[in-house]
Amino acid sequence: MAHRELDFENPEVYRSADLTHETAADIRSIAPSRAQNRTKKIRHVIAPFAQTQFDLTNNTAQKLPPLNGPLSEYSIHHRGPLELTWAKCLKFVNKIECCDVQKILHDSFKIQGCHYVLPRFSQFRVQIFQNKENAEAPFVVELQRRSGDAFLTGLLFKSMREFFADQKDNDAPISPIRGPTLDIPIRFEGLNLTRGCSDCSHWVDMLNTTVLETTRSGANALALATQSEGNIPNLLTNTEGIVKGVINLFSYSKDTPTLFGCSVILNKLSVDHDFCMYCMENEIVSTILNALYDWSGQGKRDVSSTQILLQLTMTLENIRKNIGNENWRQCLTQDPESLESLQPVLKEASALGQRLFVILFSSDNEFENHLKNMKAEEEEETEKNTTEDIGQN
Repeated sequence: MAHRELDFENPEVYRSADLTHETAADIRSIAPSRAQNRTKKIRHVIAPFAQTQFDLTNNTAQKLPPLNGPLSEYSIHHRGPLELTWAKCLKFVNKIECCDVQKILHDSFKIQGCHYVLPRFSQFRVQIFQNKENAEAPFVVELQRRSGDAFLTGLLFKSMREFFADQKDNDAPISPIRGPTLDIPIRFEGLNLTRGCSDCSHWVDMLNTTVLETTRSGANALALATQSEGNIPNLLTNTEGIVKGVINLFSYSKDTPTLFGCSVILNKLSVDHDFCMYCMENEIVSTILNALYDWSGQGKRDVSSTQILLQLTMTLENIRKNIGNENWRQCLTQDPESLESLQPVLKEASALGQRLFVILFSSDNEFENHLKNMKAEEEEETEKNTTEDIGQN
């Protein structure tokens, strides 16, 4: 693809990819007369940023906003007290499977999150309003879809309504696509790439474009394809294009659904030895270390993503296992600055931080024991999920 030269001295907003002059893109609408008068030029291509989301803001006049205007269909009346209503909101979002709780404003009773079900996602906000006209249920909990799939958001609200109606203190994870009141769990269609390499190349090309919606579709379609073992050989034949696109997106993009898809791709393909060796030769480990810092809430991104961190941590685990301990130590010595920046993440007492520390710095024997423990936990989780599926069917 041929890319036009961009002028950084003339700010423009490119709405199709939500880009500013700071993020170069393939812009074909620049008039030739302007192109001739450029004095400062750049030729590299930068990935699209995320769609603009209105940030969570504290209410200046009142901490709990009054209900004004019509109610959303995704709303629940609650009798309170307010502390109980807010506690249930927090517990609900923290129990959703494969969900990032990105921001919480306790003073304004707002939560921002993103729920992923490949290839779909739902960017949502949960907020409490005060309804003075209803004395019996003076609080309204509203689920707002900010971006993503409307059907998935509907399932998410169905789960929230069931959670608020349930009087039991149940600690089981919440899966909007599995129930508990669904007679048959919802299964989204898979993606078959076994008919030829051209099918896979199509999605890889989309991964390497500069249009937000296109890269997002490419990343999540490929992530969905990795869920089927039959697709892996064709995906591996496109290793170069996949790695190139992933590095570009992790370097510049701020779109969490896109980067979640990229992290799933890396995790699933890193079970292959040749893929891991290619990643080592092309500095993908350095890209992952930087991404871990960026999306931990400590780096340059204004939100954190536990799901991206989890997938990338599992990717590093697979890479070390496949390339061997000597090559692994060599990779780490090539980027001491990224390791240093991860210190705040590693010092956290979270299970993910401890797991990452073991992967990065443990001895050979300690790492082998870690792999055995993780395998045992995975087998136990698989057996548990199988039992649940049998019970539902």
